[in-house]
Amino acid sequence: MNLKAVKYQVKNKFNYFSVMDLFVDVLAMLSCRRLVSTKLVQLKFAPVLINAIVLSALLLLSTSCTFMYVPLIPANPQVREARFLMSESKGLSVQEGQLRLDVTIKEIPESNWLAVQWFSPLSKEVASDSEWLEVTDDIDNAQDLRFDLPSTVNFTEGYWRAVVSYQGDVIRQFGLDYS
Repeated sequence: MNLKAVKYQVKNKFNYFSVMDLFVDVLAMLSCRRLVSTKLVQLKFAPVLINAIVLSALLLLSTSCTFMYVPLIPANPQVREARFLMSESKGLSVQEGQLRLDVTIKEIPESNWLAVQWFSPLSKEVASDSEWLEVTDDIDNAQDLRFDLPSTVNFTEGYWRAVVSYQGDVIRQFGLDYS
């Protein structure tokens, strides 16, 4: 089948039995030679090609659908107020051969646990401690807290860290190079 035959059949109100017949003949015409007979192409390759074309068209159409779009930032993001206030603290120090963390908390949004994780010079968590904090109405009432590294932990030379967290959020990390 050549280009003139295709044009003639298209002009005569689609004498094809189906769109698949037209597609197979146009495909054969575009390739400028028939690799396989029309029946074999129609039976084996045409459904695969038609499915591939339909799937790619659906993929293109679905990307423009706003219901399929998930925004990275929500329209009305809820931002927590940062009302946790920690004053300038002593931080980590060595007192009587023991590692100590002194922290001063000025304000907290609600009563909850303040957690401290201790990390050795090998960057492994070796201990943890926590303290329950209560909300107070007095603005000038700062809470002084002291956390000591447990005596069961081998306190050696190196860079020690203490990470302070509140409600699962890291507030501050303190470090001390002990030599």
